[in-house]
Amino acid sequence: MAPLPRTWHQQAAPVEPRIIVFSWNLLADALAGCGGFVHAPPGSLEWERADGRGRKQRILAELRAAIGGDQQPDIICLQEVDHFADHLQPALKALGYSGCFEPKRPGRDGLCLFVRDDRWSIDAVEILRYSDVSGRPHGQLALIARLVGRQGLGSLRVATTHLKAKAVPASEALRLRQCRQLKEHLQALQVQDPLPTLLAGDFNAPPDSPEILSLPGGSLGLQSVEPTPGCSVEAWTTWKVRAAGEVQRVIDYIWFGPGLAWLGGLGLPAGSDLPSTGLPCWEYPSDHLHLCHAFGLVSP
Repeated sequence: MAPLPRTWHQQAAPVEPRIIVFSWNLLADALAGCGGFVHAPPGSLEWERADGRGRKQRILAELRAAIGGDQQPDIICLQEVDHFADHLQPALKALGYSGCFEPKRPGRDGLCLFVRDDRWSIDAVEILRYSDVSGRPHGQLALIARLVGRQGLGSLRVATTHLKAKAVPASEALRLRQCRQLKEHLQALQVQDPLPTLLAGDFNAPPDSPEILSLPGGSLGLQSVEPTPGCSVEAWTTWKVRAAGEVQRVIDYIWFGPGLAWLGGLGLPAGSDLPSTGLPCWEYPSDHLHLCHAFGLVSP
């Protein structure tokens, strides 16, 4: 049950201060058993196991490895979280992080954001609930936080989101609307309170989709860290096998705006390192890879 091997790729000379951002769709416990992962090894989707190999234990182990490694995250953005208060919050608090959580409606899973206490504090939190053309809210949302840095780090705006799933026209139209609402909202916040901005999450859309192509440009000036460093034309952030077939694509992103420069990040595992079962598996507890990237504060 060795973890999937991944290598840090340095894109530019180190710039201080560095801000390291970690983002991961955990695969909610409530969704793991009904996700249609037909080749998932027996027992690998269980949340807790007496032998210590449950998904809870493996998710926390993955987070502890990131926090204890050479590239310790300043900011951790998580999607599909349904064990915030009972598992994630106490575990990360013990490791020096404070966080906030907001559930989807309906549904018990949601978004959370943690910051490293010795470097940042959460000054304010805002929730954007997406709506359809009639104004009725969707289940999806964005969690937006204003962070105040310690040790002269200044301030940041960080947002995380998880957009509508499924590769069908109705969902694609909803995602495009959600992307536009998010971009407009962040642009309005930027007018009121200009700050370097980071955006991370599961967008459920590939890089060449109208949804993703709608995010760059405009006054917000977002750029995506995509493709991830060290990847090939077969880039992927999710690779799973369901009854309907095999899915291998990039749908998870980290975006950054003016005032920030991308310095490098965590590369992808080789396809040959992934078990034939796809994700999730014993070696990896989610159907999404986590992303981890470093940014430098620069003059906008």
